[in-house]
Amino acid sequence: LSRIFPRPIRTVFGWVWNFAVVCVLFAVMTLLAFEVRFVRFVIVPIAVITGLIYWIRKTAISGRLGEVTIKTPIVVVGPGEHWPCEISFTPKKTFQINEVSARLLVEEVATAGGGKHKKIHRHTLLDEKTIFFPAEQLIAGEPFSKQLQIPLPDTEAWSLDVDDNKIEWTVDVRIDIPQFPDWSHKTTLQMIPSTFLDDSQTPPTGP
Repeated sequence: LSRIFPRPIRTVFGWVWNFAVVCVLFAVMTLLAFEVRFVRFVIVPIAVITGLIYWIRKTAISGRLGEVTIKTPIVVVGPGEHWPCEISFTPKKTFQINEVSARLLVEEVATAGGGKHKKIHRHTLLDEKTIFFPAEQLIAGEPFSKQLQIPLPDTEAWSLDVDDNKIEWTVDVRIDIPQFPDWSHKTTLQMIPSTFLDDSQTPPTGP
């Protein structure tokens, strides 16, 4: 610059450059300070409140149902089968339930774009609810143990998990308690063609 512009102009350029650097540094510091304040005064309280609500809900449910055990012997299934599971617990109190049910949900999840323009689209392929046990009164100290068989449809919507597309199979087993938080447990299934199941169940043959 010394060969092109005289000294006064070079000085102005220096002032402008220094001012720009100061502005950039100030902007970065402001963003960092805002982020710290945002995390401290917004994110942290929300996380604490959410954790507290979850703990209160879990404590309240266990105070009535006790420890609920659900056994899911298999998660890899084929079309047209019945998915088995077992639910058992011993109530700590005598109370009424509305029902014990299972919701089978199949969703296609597609992701488009990236960064701030990332969008997630969900399309429900199947949504079925099966009620296994209607309203009844549970007696404190009397074990509750039931076998559930969730029917699966004859379909070709196989489980899928690639970069931008998924097909998810989930079963949500729920104990509906009137005027009280429900107990629920979600299991992800892997739906594959029956031929693959047959191959996996066929023992290998030696030479």
